[in-house]
Amino acid sequence: MDFLFRIFGKPCFPRGELVAVTGKAKSGKTLFTSMLMSCCVKDEVLQVHRYKDSENEDMQSLPLRFLWYDTEQSEQSTQDILKNRVLRMMGDNNVLEYYDVFNVRCLHYEERLRLFQAAIYKYRPDLVLLDGVRDLLADINDGVKAQKIVERLMRLAQETCCCLVCVLHQNKGAEDRNLRGWIGTEIMNKAFEVYSCEKVKPENIFVVEQTHTRKYDLDQMLFFSMDADTELPVIS
Repeated sequence: MDFLFRIFGKPCFPRGELVAVTGKAKSGKTLFTSMLMSCCVKDEVLQVHRYKDSENEDMQSLPLRFLWYDTEQSEQSTQDILKNRVLRMMGDNNVLEYYDVFNVRCLHYEERLRLFQAAIYKYRPDLVLLDGVRDLLADINDGVKAQKIVERLMRLAQETCCCLVCVLHQNKGAEDRNLRGWIGTEIMNKAFEVYSCEKVKPENIFVVEQTHTRKYDLDQMLFFSMDADTELPVIS
């Protein structure tokens, strides 16, 4: 398999597969996915490293192309995260031609799906961040539509050889870490990996845990916090 990243030395985020990033509201999901986007251009962002194969070192020194498809936040929030977090974490490696960002919060759910597919086929990204997947259908508990959406996403990932990361909230109960709705159940069943994000108070430390995988188990969790001076994540 062809992986995009390593975390603690373990290959992760494979091409041609779905990966889920989940958590409660304000749990650090966007922080974690911002690190992934930055690592597409920079070799290392905190504990996330670009995957490199000794047989293809020349090819893998090139930046990865990423596509961020934001269905949840305002246009101002998307721009702020891109400018003040993702690009700043890239440092001096800002390569504009390698990333495409779309904010489609104001569009109808059917139009979101149509344009999402068109963008992937046009730009052929290595990493796709779909934030969030529930906004591609009207009813989060429509089992038939949820199955069709997930099957379509799997086909997109396979046909374009990208890693398609689906961001989805967990259920609202404090102890319930299941992915929300029928769409969450379908993604849990089909995803290659699932990462759960949590914010620990009062320390305000963010924790990312790999809760499911079909291949390489991460035996550690990622811990990071926000630096008060730079307002960027740092290892805790």
